[in-house]
Amino acid sequence: YNMGFSVGRTGIHSGPCVVTEGSTDFARTRVSPIMAPLYSILLEERPLFGKGKIWFDGKMVDWKKANIHVMSHVVHYGSSVFEGVRCYSTKQGPAIFRLESHVDRLYDSAKVYRMEIPYTKKQFQEAILKTVKTNKLKACYIRPFVFRGYGAMGVYPLKNPLHCVIAAWSWGSYLGEDALEKG
Repeated sequence: YNMGFSVGRTGIHSGPCVVTEGSTDFARTRVSPIMAPLYSILLEERPLFGKGKIWFDGKMVDWKKANIHVMSHVVHYGSSVFEGVRCYSTKQGPAIFRLESHVDRLYDSAKVYRMEIPYTKKQFQEAILKTVKTNKLKACYIRPFVFRGYGAMGVYPLKNPLHCVIAAWSWGSYLGEDALEKG
């Protein structure tokens, strides 16, 4: 697992139909040509979305057990910061695009919201690498985020506990087949 960069291509499927898997064969559902790319993105195969492990406050937990209380501050006031990070499959193994820059930006965002992340930047980077490795992902999308949890209700957030989470899953290109080549 390295933190370099390599351009990979994992196109999306588009066309006038959406193909959904049936019990023994495939069924086609007609959709508008305008909506076909959107449906293809939504239905694209994501083998690990909803499965695997999530890094939650320093521990790897099952995806389905990574839960929060409905009265958590983040649910009512949106008190969170996040980054969206890509990991590409390369001949040398998975390569995370600008990991250090993404983590720096996450910490800068947290500082604006007066969130003191209880991990060093290096520890957070290592946790991202561990999440990708634990889930055996070669190419994926990584979502590190920090949020205010369950505690006092009201706009003043600093009495609420801070939680740090890293999820990663397979997610192909969602900006179109030519997004990496043509921008």
